[in-house]
Amino acid sequence: MWAHEPGKEKIKINAYETSFRLARDKIEAKDWKDHPSLDGESPQVSPQSDATSLGRGNKKLRKFKIVAHGRSHLHGDAQNGNTVERGIRTDYLGDKFSEGHQDGGEVCPDRGEAGKGVNPFVSNEEGVTQGDGSEAGGESTNSFTQLGGSEAGGGPTASFPQRTAKESKPHQFLKTLYELIGEKRDISEETANGLIEQMKEIIQMEKNLKMVFLLLHTMSKLVCIHELVGKLSSEIVKVQDSELLSIIFRIMVNCHYTDGELLHVLVNKLKEHIKLGTCTTLAISNSFYSFAMLHRENLIQLEDIPMGEIIQIIGNYYSSFSHAELFEIIEASPHFSLSKEKSRNGEVGQTGKAYQHVYKNLTKLLHKIGNYLVGENIAKSAPFKEIKKVLYAYAKNRTYHEKLLLHLYPPVLKRIKWYNGDLRRGDELGSSRAACAESTEEQKEIPPLISEAAQNVTDVLYAYSKFSMYIDELYNEILLLLQHVYRYMGCSELSQCLISLTKVHCNVRILLSKIHMERFNVQVKMYRNFFANCTPIDLMNYLLSYSKNLYFEREVYDIIGDFLLRERKINSLEGSDLINIVHAYSKIYYLNGKVFSAVDNILCARLDNNSNYLSPEEAIKYLNSCAKLSYKNEKIIYRIIEVIHRSNFVNMEIFELFKMLKSVKRLHVPFDRLETHIRMLVPNVTFDFGAYSNHYYRAPKDLHVRRKKWVW
Repeated sequence: MWAHEPGKEKIKINAYETSFRLARDKIEAKDWKDHPSLDGESPQVSPQSDATSLGRGNKKLRKFKIVAHGRSHLHGDAQNGNTVERGIRTDYLGDKFSEGHQDGGEVCPDRGEAGKGVNPFVSNEEGVTQGDGSEAGGESTNSFTQLGGSEAGGGPTASFPQRTAKESKPHQFLKTLYELIGEKRDISEETANGLIEQMKEIIQMEKNLKMVFLLLHTMSKLVCIHELVGKLSSEIVKVQDSELLSIIFRIMVNCHYTDGELLHVLVNKLKEHIKLGTCTTLAISNSFYSFAMLHRENLIQLEDIPMGEIIQIIGNYYSSFSHAELFEIIEASPHFSLSKEKSRNGEVGQTGKAYQHVYKNLTKLLHKIGNYLVGENIAKSAPFKEIKKVLYAYAKNRTYHEKLLLHLYPPVLKRIKWYNGDLRRGDELGSSRAACAESTEEQKEIPPLISEAAQNVTDVLYAYSKFSMYIDELYNEILLLLQHVYRYMGCSELSQCLISLTKVHCNVRILLSKIHMERFNVQVKMYRNFFANCTPIDLMNYLLSYSKNLYFEREVYDIIGDFLLRERKINSLEGSDLINIVHAYSKIYYLNGKVFSAVDNILCARLDNNSNYLSPEEAIKYLNSCAKLSYKNEKIIYRIIEVIHRSNFVNMEIFELFKMLKSVKRLHVPFDRLETHIRMLVPNVTFDFGAYSNHYYRAPKDLHVRRKKWVW
């Protein structure tokens, strides 16, 4: 990150430090040993020119080929045990933190490129930087520094080798908080009260608000800090520095602070700084992230956010932002997109136009940032956790950046290969497999490596399948990994993996059969536990995955239908999802009367409230699916015909018109307007389907030349 402040020279800070900028004290940290082993290959990806179309109406599948070069020379780093290639750190870590334990445990500094020194501070899950405690010779030696800002005679990077007792108390308290978080268990009420009392004493004596809010942010992982923030409200309203305001604003958003007046004051002050252009890059990234979180929870309207100014500043000066700040901007950007339900239901109006304008500008911004990150070669320098977040955010934002996706492919493939190699060695799976085989009544604790692998592979699959990108080696490794970990995956993760693989037309029939026998088997007592917390979208993903792969096992679809009807989960699905349910059952020629009746009742009720609830394409899809099963519900079928009739058959191909005509004839539903329209396009066509031959598509066959001589 480059800090631009009047009268100060630019100071380069480590690329993975986020939120708080802290003065650098010398600090040693215990190295993190969980690094992937390198296979020595540097795969290069090049797009393949030919795109394959899989069936009528399907999107083209982007195929890519892999060119693998020879093995490069690898040497070990004697200091930390990592394998290093040409002096650049090549391990891609994927924990909750950038490196090290989750939730404030021991953290390994990211050394970056050789010769760049040690960064004693790394990012936590909310993006606020924390100090690191290291162990040397069995004793913990924590060195924390003053937060940001210019100190007398020292500047923003001045260190404090000698601290007074007054200065050391906040740092000692911070160390205690990290130790409690590292234990990963709930604290007692007595301990919580003790922490609150200590924090009150520090608030009274500590004058540096940045240090106070670092303590409060860390403390929020253990106890509620609303009361403590309220005591500081009189000091907060006096703050004028944009960077400190953004830090306070972000911490209050992360801890779900409920005082709307104080938040309103902070928002107005930050908006003024942003419009005047007096914010630092850190203030911009923190503000963007905080506004996104509030907007996601519907606590702030888009009109109240200076999105135009923020996007313009980032677009003009993105090279001045650190990689970590750009990663946070990318991660938060999907929260500003207009929901699919509002856009379809016609509830957009002026707000919808504002959303579309913001989405268009955000897409342009993400393309700029993507090109910049490719030029910065983040595939070599960024941790795997950040790479995964970037891929997932671009997919959620529906922004296709082929250059960036292919640039990040090698570290993604390397990480999945490492998972496969480690799992094949049985380092994590040995005892768990035996335990699962012996007893299916109790869910055993999932090994950390498997839990991490399941989450990472789910996000990676979602990102690449979102844009129909097919890379053969990547999906082969993912399928191999899923064979090991599918039984340890949760309901949501497994459903997302299956629908992603189905979207890119991977052959997953063997995996589907295994999941059927272990998860959709009513004779197994754990099957209800597996679906206990499933969402309607999870059930939809399972239904579409099995039906699109033509998996003809009635038991699977009965269980999915039962869970959809139970607790009325089906009522929360959108119109397109309800249509997809009917379409999925029609693909395997199975009529589930209860599910179809529930779908019809929901669609009728919603069409009564809004006649434009269904689009013409969705209505045609419903009609063709019902005709395939010869299913006709008088209550809904004429409403569907009415929706199609209002469209006046605009932009419909002749093939779709004939298909719809055939469906109408099969269901014995009169649709004179459709027949008239087809006669206008094809005057000589006949509508007697008993003796109908489609001359529009097939030319009459002439006799073979050898037979002609006998009949001429």
